Amino acid sequence: MPLEEAPNSLCSFAICIEKCLKTNKDLTKTITPQMLKQMYRTLLTCLKESAEGMEARNEFMTEHDKDDEDVEELKEQNEQEATVSTHIADAVGALVEVYGDDFIPILETEYQTLNGLLSVDSLDIQKRAALYIFCDVVDHCSANVLQKQLQFFIAHFKNAASNVTDLV
Repeated sequence: MPLEEAPNSLCSFAICIEKCLKTNKDLTKTITPQMLKQMYRTLLTCLKESAEGMEARNEFMTEHDKDDEDVEELKEQNEQEATVSTHIADAVGALVEVYGDDFIPILETEYQTLNGLLSVDSLDIQKRAALYIFCDVVDHCSANVLQKQLQFFIAHFKNAASNVTDLV
């Protein structure tokens, strides 16, 4: 079965994941750790690929031979991708909400991807998604866990601090 790439479908999938996770938290907690890791990894991969598509369209728009219709269509596609990114961050947030402190070891398995979302070269939408995930960690994890994770996020957000106020 081919991978889905249509932004509207990806939005629907992310919204569905979020709602399913939040509907019955006790049932959600029966998901095996391996399935949970795979779901998280897939969500972050989708987020990364969405941003890569946006970046490619941004570069394409800077070429001189583009007419206004082409540019508008590319901007619209980027807006759809931005919506996808927001819904994916919300789905990851639902995982943090349901699992709380128990989700942190899974979050840590993809720190390399989070590093990419927070890198200097990343798009604002990627930084915003990472910020949303961090906000969910703050909202749903204990102070003890926050103290351990705070240094990771602070180190990365210092680099992106000039953009953070524009992202919210």
